[in-house]
This record gives sequence, C-alpha cells and structure tokens, in this order.
Amino acid sequence: MFTGYAGERTRIQAGTRQIKTRTATVGFMLLSIFLSRPAGSATKTGAGSAITGKHITDCELPDKFKHHPKLKDKENKLLLDVIAKAESYGDCNKTISCCLAEKQPSRFAERLWWAAARMAATGFKQNEILEELKRRKTSFENPVKQIDLKDRPVLGSPKAPVIVVEFSEFECPYCRQTAVVLKGIIENFSPDQVALGYKFFPISKLHPFALGAARFGVQAFREGKFWEVYKRLTSKPPDLKPKALAKLAKQLGMKGTGLDDPSTLEPIDHDVKEGNKLGIDGVPAVYINGREYVAFRDPASLTERLFEELDRLGLKVKPSMKAKERRANKEGKK
Repeated sequence: MFTGYAGERTRIQAGTRQIKTRTATVGFMLLSIFLSRPAGSATKTGAGSAITGKHITDCELPDKFKHHPKLKDKENKLLLDVIAKAESYGDCNKTISCCLAEKQPSRFAERLWWAAARMAATGFKQNEILEELKRRKTSFENPVKQIDLKDRPVLGSPKAPVIVVEFSEFECPYCRQTAVVLKGIIENFSPDQVALGYKFFPISKLHPFALGAARFGVQAFREGKFWEVYKRLTSKPPDLKPKALAKLAKQLGMKGTGLDDPSTLEPIDHDVKEGNKLGIDGVPAVYINGREYVAFRDPASLTERLFEELDRLGLKVKPSMKAKERRANKEGKK
C-alpha cells in the first residue's frame, strides 16, 4: 500500500473511456428521468418479447421489469441474468430480481435495474456489470468516516445533507477527469442539498509540481478564488510550473501564489495525515457522507449514488436552477 504523497489511484484507469464522455449531460439526463418518472414506475413490457420474467430466478418478475423496450433480446437476456445474480441493498437485501418481485418493488432495486439496462445497452459484459453493481453496493454500505472540512473549499452549502468530499491533486490526469465528472454532476443538484468539499492530497513522488499546485490552491481558497482555480486547472492539462501559476494568479487578481508562504503547507500536511488515517492509498479518493465511493467505471452511477443517499435520508431530489433551465429548454423544444 502506498501512503503519504505516494501512490496513484489505479481503479479510475479502467473507466477512463467512460469518464471522459458526456458526464454532465449524463447527470442531467438521469436527474430529468428521475424527476419525471413516478415513484415505483418502470418501462412497460416490450411488445412481442418471448423472454419470461422467471428466467434463471425463482422470483416472478412483474411484467414491467421483464423486458426493457430499448434493449435487443440479447441485451435483455443479459439484463435478466445480471439482476438474478446481483444483490440489491438499501430497502431490500435479496437479489435485484427478488426485490423487484416484492409487492412494493424496492426503489433501490428499480434504480439498479435501470443501471444494469443502461450498461447492457452500452456494451458492458456480464462480469463488468456485476462488478460495477457490487461496487455500488460496497459504496452504499461502506462504514462512515469522519472527515474534517473546516476551513476547506466547499462548493455549495457546508450544511447540505449530502456532502461529497474529494481527496485530490492538480497534476494527476485521473484526478482531472474525476473533477470534471464530480463538478458537472453535482451542479445539477440544489447547492443546499448536495455540496462538494475538497481536500489537498498531492503525490509529490509521482508528480513534481503537485505540491506547488496544492499550495497555490490553498492561497486561492484564502482569497476566495479556489473554485475558479479548480476549474482552470482541471478543464485541460495544466501548466503547473511556478511562472505559469504566477501568471494565472495575476489573471485572477490574486495577491500571490502562496509558493513562498510556509503557512500554505499546513492545511496540506493536515489533509495528507487525515487521508493516511482513512487508509487512502492514492488519488482521487471520493467520499459521500463519509462513505468511500468506489464505483468509477460508469459515471452515471455517481448521480444514482446521490439519489440513493437522498433516499436514505428520506429527502426528495431538488434540482439546481441550471438543471431546471435545461429541463425547461428541453421541454420547450418538443
């Protein structure tokens, strides 16, 4: 295991292709579907399908879960195989199939059904879908860890019921990709309901400019410009050399870069020590209300994980103004 400033999060690499594509759009689309779909509803049975609801499970599926109308028969067979093997969680701890067969189908199982169908339609193999669903279950059931966000950047309300915390740095390419996903999806939720917190975890042994960039981030936070810096340094591969940071500081109207101020090291040291205690062995490391999030292959899973956390708290989804405007524009074009 790598500790301190060493170690690169390898779990992200397998999902790089998916993470790069349509992250904010995926989040908005899922939010729109969730808000427009009645609770406990699902798609109707596809006409002419010969696939039965029992398939390889003893649980008799309701008609609405037997066939997804947008899946080909081969993909639908894959879906039925997956939900007969994968376990649900939250309000039902049996297989997804059996949880859907309950008199009142599980909300969590229904969401997993949709997720499995989406992955089947986009070319995931059975073992990949099962692994992703297992990771989602792990993310939901992981133990809660206490994370200190006092005097740290928070996008949204620090008192939001759902707080996503990102241990990260600015030189790691996977951190940059994850940052785009996180910010793009979280901005679809009301900021008083879902917020994003940032913790500094530079990996200097692998990335020579990461510590300097983290110090620059601390200085930007002190001057109220952290999220502008975050956006600039994660939107494309950044130049993190001291001269480039000085130029960026001038563009943003900052008083300095923080590279010559010893006090900018203090919050970084604190965050690294805290990360070590949490068992973080690389970045990015993401926590949702203190539970480590590990399902990275499918970016849409993050949006659904936030739905699940709101469900756990008994809260209804509140979209952001930006999401409402997108939805209104979309409906206006119909």
